[in-house]
Amino acid sequence: MFHNDSGPLPGCAKEFGNISLDVKTDDPVVSGVFGTKNVRMALRIMGGNDCSPNIVWVDGPPLQWDHWYEILLHIKWDPKGGIAEWYLDNLSVPYYSNLKVPTLFTRPKGYVSPSYTTLTISNYRLHAPWNSTIYVGPLIVGSTRSSVLDRF
Repeated sequence: MFHNDSGPLPGCAKEFGNISLDVKTDDPVVSGVFGTKNVRMALRIMGGNDCSPNIVWVDGPPLQWDHWYEILLHIKWDPKGGIAEWYLDNLSVPYYSNLKVPTLFTRPKGYVSPSYTTLTISNYRLHAPWNSTIYVGPLIVGSTRSSVLDRF
């Protein structure tokens, strides 16, 4: 997940991390209950106006248990016309591509909230009572596609 700056938020903000990888189900959200209907990966892209953000949910494929995913994200940070591309296991063909999507927030005072360039690996679980483990590695960040793929 890529988070934005830590500046004060207006009361109208509905702001979360600009880019987030998630696991979704079709079950209603119930604290302490594990959803099992249509378990899938998902990508959330947020940006634009803080008080009425543009939110894009991209449903991924069914989640494969005990599978190491290769994920490549191509992001151009922009409050109006950014880029969000999600490659999943096949790093030569994007699973999802949007070449004009807000990826940064514009604050009510008019300035653009910069996204941190550090990737935060969070495991938010809606107060689930069971244990959960996520293994990550290797994690490579680069300024070009080749600078990332050449290091694999």
